[in-house]
Amino acid sequence: MKNTISKSFASAVVLSAGLFSQNGMAASMTSVLDAEVTASASVDVASSYIFRGGTINKNPSVQPGLEVGFLENVTIGTWGAIPMDAEDGELEQEIDVYANVDLPLDIVTLSLGITEYMYP
Repeated sequence: MKNTISKSFASAVVLSAGLFSQNGMAASMTSVLDAEVTASASVDVASSYIFRGGTINKNPSVQPGLEVGFLENVTIGTWGAIPMDAEDGELEQEIDVYANVDLPLDIVTLSLGITEYMYP
């Protein structure tokens, strides 16, 4: 429970930093609603699912993804690995969710993010 609370808090802090980093705390709801929203989706089919050099599932896997960007510097998304035919002892599926905020500084951009890896 403690781990879940800290991750939720970190997500809220990251998203809040992105919402208020350019205009301070006085950011108006109008500017948030007028922000450009981009979205992308992908579906890959892999011959096997390999994670960090180890074969997790040796059968083909469908790997869908969805990503949404807004406020020019905030991105949230999800990615999954769903095996087409899992055998005994092999991982059934993985679903990841992530959030990312880019903070432009003088000569570099600082990117802050959080990812949750789930294996339901």
